[in-house]
Amino acid sequence: MAIDTQQALQAYIKAEMLRKESREQHKRNCVVTLSREAGTGGSALGRALAERMGLPFYDRELLHAIAEGVGVPAYELESIDERACGLETSWLERIITRKCELSEAYRRNLSVVIMHVACGGGVIIGRGAGYLLSNCRHALRLRLIGSLEVRVRRFAAAQGLSEAEARRRVEEIDRERAGFVKQLTGHDVAECHGYDLVLNMDDLRQETALEIVLMALRDKDCTFPGSAEGT
Repeated sequence: MAIDTQQALQAYIKAEMLRKESREQHKRNCVVTLSREAGTGGSALGRALAERMGLPFYDRELLHAIAEGVGVPAYELESIDERACGLETSWLERIITRKCELSEAYRRNLSVVIMHVACGGGVIIGRGAGYLLSNCRHALRLRLIGSLEVRVRRFAAAQGLSEAEARRRVEEIDRERAGFVKQLTGHDVAECHGYDLVLNMDDLRQETALEIVLMALRDKDCTFPGSAEGT
């Protein structure tokens, strides 16, 4: 049943995109969906990318829009945002499982919000957006990865944690994000074929990664206001 629901959402999103694109002959603003392993600097790169593109950056903003559509306070959705583990004993289970109609409301609103964001362009962090926009021609689906050792060191330094605690948190975050995407889309977040571009951040500086992504965007059928070359 979950797969049927996801297929229906994908069909709806594709139909909406085609309908809107058929009315507009000019290029659309680019949208980048950014999936990331913990400790790869995804949020920092996403913000820098949005600034260079001259387009919005969407992270917690998505959560508030989804919460409004579902009809629950945003602070309650924060407890499950990009998480799917450890919900069995929580009342919030009804939001993320298929045991209640609210789960379908969450999926529907997540899909609708991401689709509308994609129409205007921007950078979307996480939340399975790349899979929801797999048929969107002006979307670049980006994934950031890295070795566990390097990611743990970076996470420990950024959060002021011991290496042992950082490793525990990095592995936990990776599990939660993977479970979230699996429950909502049925896909394996680590499957490379789900992305247009996968960058290993072990030895890449943020500035280098940023330029690589901008180069890839110029091959897309889209534009971004922050660069005259993106036309």
